[in-house]
Amino acid sequence: MNNTSYRSNISELGGGRVVLLLLLFALALYQFYNSGFEAFAVVCLIPALVFGIILPFRNRMLLFWALVIVNYLVSMKTIPWPDSIPLSLYNEGLEIVLLVLIRYYTLKI
Repeated sequence: MNNTSYRSNISELGGGRVVLLLLLFALALYQFYNSGFEAFAVVCLIPALVFGIILPFRNRMLLFWALVIVNYLVSMKTIPWPDSIPLSLYNEGLEIVLLVLIRYYTLKI
């Protein structure tokens, strides 16, 4: 006779992430219905932005290589960049984030 318990706690079920993603999907559909495709796309990009913030803290070299790639792309004159944003702002933003991460990891040790 197999005495198996089917009880599970919230951490085994994903810790509420499934419910959060379901609510985010419902919000995206609501935005698509009421506001159009642009608002739908913005809401759908929220998880990608969260991962884009979390990943550099887990992998230190990821942000450095992102800076190298952005420097390469900014130096290309064939890409049409917006005129309202100075080209150096892209590099300086990543450099500031790199300095913050270096400070974060030196204080952590």
